[in-house]
Amino acid sequence: MLHGGLHVVLAGQPNVGKSSLLNRLAGDDLAIVTPLPGTTRDLVRSTLQVEGIPLHVIDTAGLRETQDPIEQIGIERTWREIDRADVVVLLVDARTGVSDLDRVIVGQLPEHLAKLTVFNKIDLTGAGSERHDQGDGTAISLSAKSGEGIDLLRQALLRIAGWQPAEDVFIARERHLRALAETRQHLDDPASTLMTPANACHGSNCSPRNYAWRSWRWRQSPANSAPTTCWARSSGASALANSRLIGIRRTPSIERRSAMNWDPAQYLKFVEARRRPALDLIARLGGKSPTRIVDLGCGAGNITRLLAEHWPQAAITGVDSDPAMLRKASSAPSSIEWQRIDIAVWDAVTQPDLIFSNAALHWLPNHQHLLPRLIDQLPAGGVLAVQMPSNFSSPSHRILRKLADDYRWQQTLGGIEMGKVLSAADYHRLLAPICRHLEVWETTYWQALSGNDAIVEWMKGTTLVPYLARLDVDAAEHFLAAYRAPLAIVYPRGADGHTLFPFKRIFFVAQR
Repeated sequence: MLHGGLHVVLAGQPNVGKSSLLNRLAGDDLAIVTPLPGTTRDLVRSTLQVEGIPLHVIDTAGLRETQDPIEQIGIERTWREIDRADVVVLLVDARTGVSDLDRVIVGQLPEHLAKLTVFNKIDLTGAGSERHDQGDGTAISLSAKSGEGIDLLRQALLRIAGWQPAEDVFIARERHLRALAETRQHLDDPASTLMTPANACHGSNCSPRNYAWRSWRWRQSPANSAPTTCWARSSGASALANSRLIGIRRTPSIERRSAMNWDPAQYLKFVEARRRPALDLIARLGGKSPTRIVDLGCGAGNITRLLAEHWPQAAITGVDSDPAMLRKASSAPSSIEWQRIDIAVWDAVTQPDLIFSNAALHWLPNHQHLLPRLIDQLPAGGVLAVQMPSNFSSPSHRILRKLADDYRWQQTLGGIEMGKVLSAADYHRLLAPICRHLEVWETTYWQALSGNDAIVEWMKGTTLVPYLARLDVDAAEHFLAAYRAPLAIVYPRGADGHTLFPFKRIFFVAQR
């Protein structure tokens, strides 16, 4: 449990505060909360860490007798999750106490399962938070609304996970240790060049763009009256004696997808054009019949629902890190599970037959390590199916990069990259040695976008997200105005009101 984390199911009757408790633990409004019983019908997941231990918390449909067929599906999924859980947190309304139905629920729980009873809504009773250890388990009184007593619950979950405080011990997976070793190696490599005089450059002859690490600047000490010297890497030990490091700026890195603020409504403005590549990828999977599917970077869930329509018997999980996108995804009833996890660090709890990713992995760097790691998550015969944009050299993107480098915006927008993919040949060379069967192809979609300012509206749903996130409202308007002008020349609007926007995409289907 310390390594893989604790799988925690929040269960109980409707309207006892399960969704509120998930939101409190996650620190975000991930699950929809209303006073109406039965609001939650889908499973909603969030992975969080307490003292370094991953807690995979699942909000479930309320348990009760119902004739509603959709609610019945949700209740069936609740019991399936309980069967797979490490611990169940049974929520009870503190105002009414344990009811006959609560006792029935407890009687149906697996005997081996760890149990915690939470008396929620103490903010409505006037009682304080407390913990009771009793013969049949631990009971905690708390308020999910105010947060009082939440730490008692966290500590109880840590005890079940087997966590103990220690000063000189930390827990890490093997891949974490490999990542630390690689980090140390990368730190050692540039450090070894610091002492090389040949790497020095001086004054106006210094060209930081020629180096992987930019502008390591050294300022002369007061004892030395010589002018300030700019070093691309270093001029050696003598410089260290008379200077001190005042700033390091690394080359731009891909903006983390999990750090952006996504707008589901903006993204779905061109929903048909965005779903077409996903439909083509699904069609390429032919007669495969996966029983467990994971959609990495599921966003607003529109593509995940296509997967559910195509494989209605499969257990499907949508994974994304953005709460707004997941709220949109889970807003309509379905049998799909939704998990809030950064896809860069996602690990399969149970091996899926199909990992599907539509227009998401280009936001992540280092595909040479990422893709083999995803292949490793599959069983023999499992499939990784991926589609990504491959149009970063198109005029729409070149104009955007040039504008961001303009003196008006460089200080705010400098360093943003809009994603990166390898060539089709590079993906084939990377994946062919570790796959039983591999297909790689590219397609250019000639998208006829309708409406005024169509290209900007398209880009605002995806590529412009990290740029606009750094600008206030007024600055964003000025930036978009400067972006529109050259776009209108390159992509003129036709007489029929449509703007043609060619969009190249890369696909691969890799079977382990």
